[in-house]
Amino acid sequence: MTAPYVVGSATSEAAAASVDPRPLRVRIAAFIEAQGDRGATCSDVEEEFPAHTHQSVSARIRELAHPDLDPVIGFVHGDTRPGRSGRSQRIYRTLDPVQRPRLFAVEDVDGGGFRRHVPATITTPADR
Repeated sequence: MTAPYVVGSATSEAAAASVDPRPLRVRIAAFIEAQGDRGATCSDVEEEFPAHTHQSVSARIRELAHPDLDPVIGFVHGDTRPGRSGRSQRIYRTLDPVQRPRLFAVEDVDGGGFRRHVPATITTPADR
């Protein structure tokens, strides 16, 4: 997988082609897994990898959690804690490989075929 880019933008596509997102993605996944039940916010990951910009870190987190890309991390809506700015941020946790295939259902939003992925219930540490 290449880094995402703006379709039709030569500079964006060239920038995406110049980076390999996989090494950082693997390191971020390992960091989040190491956090166990505590999980990690985007701010936590940024603090762990200070040489990388917010944009690079948040993009790799999005890739790791994207339902179409075999997600390895996930979050529960409403399960947040304050980040560096003091604002609430999602807490990401490593997903149980057995749960992955049933994490997302596809919902027909308007009856006309517009579809979106809807998160299924994910067990949080408080539920265990």
